[in-house]
Amino acid sequence: MKNKFIIPLLSVSIITSGSSSTFDQLARLRYLLGQVRVLLMEQLKNIGETTSPTPAPLTPKPEAVSEAVTKVPLQLRPSLLITRIEPSHGPSGTEVAIHGHGFTSRGNDVHTNFGLFTNLPSPDGETIRLRVEPPGLPPNLGTLKTADFPELRFRFHVENENGATIIPGEFVLDL
Repeated sequence: MKNKFIIPLLSVSIITSGSSSTFDQLARLRYLLGQVRVLLMEQLKNIGETTSPTPAPLTPKPEAVSEAVTKVPLQLRPSLLITRIEPSHGPSGTEVAIHGHGFTSRGNDVHTNFGLFTNLPSPDGETIRLRVEPPGLPPNLGTLKTADFPELRFRFHVENENGATIIPGEFVLDL
């Protein structure tokens, strides 16, 4: 017979009618909890007296661990991160360098709020270059600068086989 935890089910009405005080009710509850504790302790003691075989230790031998570690190839993918944009601002047509980590030699896609640049190279794995020329800008762009419209901000996200950047880089287009 397998060991089983037998927990007695108690159906007790603690709140009684009329004359019992709160103190009496708490005393009854304390007594019942004590009885349940005694029964549980007896059950736990009985579990310890079984004749089941002792289980094998869970910690493996050190040589087995080192053997398993040397046989598992470790493949790390660099995390994709933009660290800075240079220059941080400029006129339309400015060549921008996106600096970061985890760029691939080719296959970097740069998502911006004015378009998508696909399959851009990064010869050193840390720099991607592109020209900021948002389509559809009016020729009188400089006259648009007002207190309500002081600048245009463009954000860059990079995506490649290593994943996608979470925090964007930013370039401010001078008006």
